[in-house]
This record gives sequence, structure tokens and C-alpha cells, in this order.
Amino acid sequence: MASVTVRGHFDGKQILLDEPFELRANDRLLITVISQELDASEKEDWRMLSHQGLRGAYAENEPEYTLDMIKEPAMSYGAARQESSVTKEKVKAEIDNVPERHLEELLHIIKRFEAREDTSGAKDILESLSEIKIQGPEDFSENIDLYLTGERTIEVVDPY
Repeated sequence: MASVTVRGHFDGKQILLDEPFELRANDRLLITVISQELDASEKEDWRMLSHQGLRGAYAENEPEYTLDMIKEPAMSYGAARQESSVTKEKVKAEIDNVPERHLEELLHIIKRFEAREDTSGAKDILESLSEIKIQGPEDFSENIDLYLTGERTIEVVDPY
């Protein structure tokens, strides 16, 4: 059986799953406890990791990327979506491989998919993202971890 991540919590007496999931007797579990509070050294380790990742992703001489610079769109966006070779037959074949115990969850996913809004006339995600304007301190991207943890704060000025 493939591994599945299921969220849960400890109520003080037992571990409870936060969403329905069928477990069989003797199913093996791997439990990761996520502490609500980090000690100072853990917090600093996460801050440093975040800082290193951002520094690696955004170099000092990074150009401003525009939509016309994209050579090949991601498969889930724009024209590439129309070129997809997915057919109902391929989808049905994949559904035939889904274990019985997951069919209810799959049906729920399909119903949610059917109920979503039609976005065929909407802008693609990159176009929408390019219109977002963010105002913040000059060191925001370099110290985002400090702002997210509250170690640094952003002064909010009332525009009125």
C-alpha cells in the first residue's frame, strides 16, 4: 500500500484523525509530532534555512521576468492545457485501478471539481500574479522569516 498523509491531533488521551480514513487492523503508522512551540534554537534553525533558500532563489542581479520570456508554459496553464492528450478513456482506466476503499474520497474530489467555477475566460495565473503590487520594507524578501515569526514588524500607515 502506498503511504498516505492524514492530519490528526492528540486530545490528551488518544490520537484522533482530522478527516475520515479507513484503517485496517495492524496497518503500520508513522507518526510525526509537530510541536506548537519551537525553542529558540529550532526557531533560529528554521530562520536560517528559510534565509538560505530565499538567498539561493533570488540573487542580487536577478532580472525582472515578464510573461513574454516564458518559452514553455506549464501543462496546467494556458495553451498547453488544450494540447493535453488526456482522454476520458485514460481517466476511466486510472479510476479502475483505485482501491475500493478510496472510491468515496475520489467521488468527493470529482464532485468538488465539477462544482468549481468555469475559469475558461479568466486570466492565467502568471498574468494575474504579474498584476499584484506589494508594498513593504526594503528588506522584506531577505528577512521574510523574521516578519512571519513576528520578530520584525511592518508599520502600517493609514492612507486616509
